[in-house]
Amino acid sequence: MSCYLLSVYHPDGVHEREFGAYETAADMEAAFARVAEFNASLSNAGLLEFAAGLGAPITAVTVDPDGALSSGPGFAAEKYLGGFWVIRVADDGTATRIAAEAAAACGQAVEVRGLAGEDDEEIAVNGSEGLWERV
Repeated sequence: MSCYLLSVYHPDGVHEREFGAYETAADMEAAFARVAEFNASLSNAGLLEFAAGLGAPITAVTVDPDGALSSGPGFAAEKYLGGFWVIRVADDGTATRIAAEAAAACGQAVEVRGLAGEDDEEIAVNGSEGLWERV
C-alpha cells in the first residue's frame, strides 16, 4: 500500500468571494455534504490517512531558511492549494479512481501525486520533534 496526496487548487482570490469556490450558498453546502460523505466512506474503508481544507493564502506565513518571516504565500500564483486528502491505497489506478470521486464530491479538479519514497512502507511522525521516519 502506498500513500497519495489528492490536492484541490483554487484560483487566486476565491477566498474573497462570499461562497468561496462556489456560486451560491446552496452549492457550497451541497459540496460540503458530498465531501463529508466521501470522507466518511474513505475512513470506513480504512483508506483515509488525513484530510483538511486550508485557510486563505493571505493567512500564510512563509519562513525562509535563515528564519526570516514573510506574511502571505511564498510566491504569487494563479492557483493556490485549497485542501487535500492523504490516502493509502494499493496502486496508482485506485488513487486516480478515488481522486475522480473526490473531484465529483467537491466540484473541483483534483491532482493526484504519490508521496516520495512511499513504496509499501508506513511513515510516522517521530514524537514531538515532528521528524518523519519509516516504521
